Amino acid sequence: MNATQLLRHSDFTFRRRPFYVPAHLRLSYRVGEILVLLGCASRRGRSSIARLHILNSAIRASSSPSEVAGWISHDSVERNLPLRVEPGLTRVLRISESLRLIETVKGKSFQLTNAGTLHLNAILALGPTPYARLRQLSPHLKRITEGFTSSIISPRRGA
Repeated sequence: MNATQLLRHSDFTFRRRPFYVPAHLRLSYRVGEILVLLGCASRRGRSSIARLHILNSAIRASSSPSEVAGWISHDSVERNLPLRVEPGLTRVLRISESLRLIETVKGKSFQLTNAGTLHLNAILALGPTPYARLRQLSPHLKRITEGFTSSIISPRRGA
């Protein structure tokens, strides 16, 4: 008896079990998150990939806006900001770029396109969304500048 015959003569059913996928692992959420990061936490809707990784680390690890502000204002940020490079972020950036929501500028930065700005405005017009926490953090995240980013990731001379 082969597998097909066995399946025809057996009495079983498939039941769908709910499987919760956290928002930060959903592709659609991550694309929106990139748009909100570029639109609300970046100057002129532009940011380097290194800065986006730092912003991503800050929003993943923070429990409150005051905690992010503490990381930024502290002298030894390297020890306080739990920094991580997430491969999924680069993947989402490339997918957002293929959807023409963002574009590469000078090979090292990303910025919103006109379509990305329209999508961002639609997200922000929804009112309370899953991105509300990110919007609360955005004034503090704006203080993470490109200079701040390079001071964190660049090797120190004489160290």
